Amino acid sequence: MKTPLLLTALLISFSMVKAETEPNNWALTANQTSIGATENGHVIPGTDNNDWWKFDVTQTGTLELSLTGTITGFPQVLIDLFHEGDTANRVAYAY
Repeated sequence: MKTPLLLTALLISFSMVKAETEPNNWALTANQTSIGATENGHVIPGTDNNDWWKFDVTQTGTLELSLTGTITGFPQVLIDLFHEGDTANRVAYAY
């Protein structure tokens, strides 16, 4: 059974491989990705503060996220993981 999860990287600028598609600033406009994929996102303070990504989890196990890049102009990094796009149903977070 596939369980869709949403990942939001709030207030972070990170650089990886595949470019994001804007707008992806909220759950409804999240970019689709997959487990094992490498993505490229960029946020701009005051205009584009959020990047949202969604992916399907098809088996139990450990999910490891790795973000690399430069943080400029943001007070902190916020990462949230939601179940099935329900932003009231957060299953994990890191600040």
